[in-house]
Amino acid sequence: MTAVLLSRFIIVLVTCCLVSNIYGLLSTISPLNLTRIKREDIKGVGDTCNTPPLPANGQWIVLRSNRTYIPGQRVDKLTTLSVTCNDGYILSTYEPFYIMICLGEGKWHPEMPQCEKLCPPVKSTSTLNVTCSNIKTGNTVPCDKASNYARLDYACLPYYELNYLKSAIYCIDGSWSSPIPECSPICGEKRIEQQHLTTTGKQAPHGSYPWTAAIFSKKAYETNSLNISICGGSLLTPSLILTAAHCVTSAETGRVRNMNDYIVAVGHYYNNYKDQRDEATAQYSKVSHIEVQTNYGGYQQNFRFDIAILKLESPFTITEAVQPVCITDINDFHLGLSTGVVTGWNLLSNVVVELETSFHNRKACSAALDKDFTSLYFTNDKICGKYNGEKDNVLCKGFSGAGMAFKHPQTGRFFIYGVVSVVSIDKNDRTNPCTKSKFFLSTGVAFFNEWLLYNIHLLSRSDY
Repeated sequence: MTAVLLSRFIIVLVTCCLVSNIYGLLSTISPLNLTRIKREDIKGVGDTCNTPPLPANGQWIVLRSNRTYIPGQRVDKLTTLSVTCNDGYILSTYEPFYIMICLGEGKWHPEMPQCEKLCPPVKSTSTLNVTCSNIKTGNTVPCDKASNYARLDYACLPYYELNYLKSAIYCIDGSWSSPIPECSPICGEKRIEQQHLTTTGKQAPHGSYPWTAAIFSKKAYETNSLNISICGGSLLTPSLILTAAHCVTSAETGRVRNMNDYIVAVGHYYNNYKDQRDEATAQYSKVSHIEVQTNYGGYQQNFRFDIAILKLESPFTITEAVQPVCITDINDFHLGLSTGVVTGWNLLSNVVVELETSFHNRKACSAALDKDFTSLYFTNDKICGKYNGEKDNVLCKGFSGAGMAFKHPQTGRFFIYGVVSVVSIDKNDRTNPCTKSKFFLSTGVAFFNEWLLYNIHLLSRSDY
């Protein structure tokens, strides 16, 4: 009787030691997947297991062994495997590795996991915020290591918007169900509605037309001063400005001047270079490239093709006071049904002014302008605008290159339709920097739509 009791005591003791050893082993190597093992799974088991097949797109190794094992090879009870996936794949548990343990009688615990193909990594950018989650578990997963059942959620940062309608995006067998969205700066939104009359048009409230740019010349060809801008421009992208070709070329030959001669300002309100009152909103950049329309020939060709793009050395940061104008297409909407505006500075203005304008067809415009001027400068690439205010002497030097933008009747956003080019001057008073005429000619942006879009993509490349 004593011998029988002693035998049973030894069996119980060995079993307890076995269980204790297994849990001691697990405590040193256990990832999350082993927390599901129960004590009853271990009690009363046999002695061996056969090593399992390799997982698709993955492998396993036997821990605490210097031997090399292959699938189907017999191993002892308590043998542990570490399962990992090949490059480009991830464990379905999203763990860096996965532990399996032989419980004996051919039983491995837990079951072999799957290696799922990773979707291309996605990370938040300066304009787009992304997060990912597993739709089965609800847990957050890293977007640069997402696999099946991962959903990508995204949102544009302030002052940016999606290029198309928002839709859900899922990772399915290593591919995202839709292209990863891009956020573009919100364009063409007038920020403030109040206006004040000035002697040179309506004073535009600070920041009301956030695409308005000022171009300063280091040499300041006419005034020998850097204090006031020589031309205007319009922000197309954070790194590109649209202006008139004659602002950055020789008037006689059309030859492009040295890009180092120019500095561009946005978020700028007072017509003085680096005015302290603009400190909170203004941004400045040198010019790294000047792209003038290929056929531009200056005065000798009557200022045909008077359009240019400036690439900035330092891209501007999009803020409430710095946002681009919308780029138009020739079929967007009819100009005659919309109110336009030219914003910028001239030699007589201390702050940004806006000129409310309307579009006039060639016949009406030609009748209002000097015939000699019309025959020379009203070329096929020009559109005609008229200042709608009551005051004369508003169209002055300095407005060249400024954008002529029109408000879309449905969206309320402003699209750029023209770049201020030439205006008729009083033949009897050529020294007057302003003109009594309320009509002016702008280079029609829609006529150069292909050239413009191509160069926007080309000049936006980091290697250009």
